[in-house]
Amino acid sequence: NSAYMLGDLDAPYAEHAEWFAVVDEGALTAVLLLYSGGSVPTILTAGDPVDVEAIFTAFQADLPRRFHGHIRPAHRNSVLALYDFADVRP
Repeated sequence: NSAYMLGDLDAPYAEHAEWFAVVDEGALTAVLLLYSGGSVPTILTAGDPVDVEAIFTAFQADLPRRFHGHIRPAHRNSVLALYDFADVRP
């Protein structure tokens, strides 16, 4: 998942990528990538589950109401608490 996110740093993908992160004492502890280059926005998550939940909570107003998600199993409860999903697959 994290390696997949790195591809969005390259042109032409970077212009469609918005990054949200938690940094603790200079260390990146969680990241959420919002990629809006397709017909449906995509969200990918990585990092500490508590910090990923903090990102979703803090930026819920900035995130799309509808998206395709690549959400790690440890992060699913955080997402399910804030969103209703039509289709959740492992």
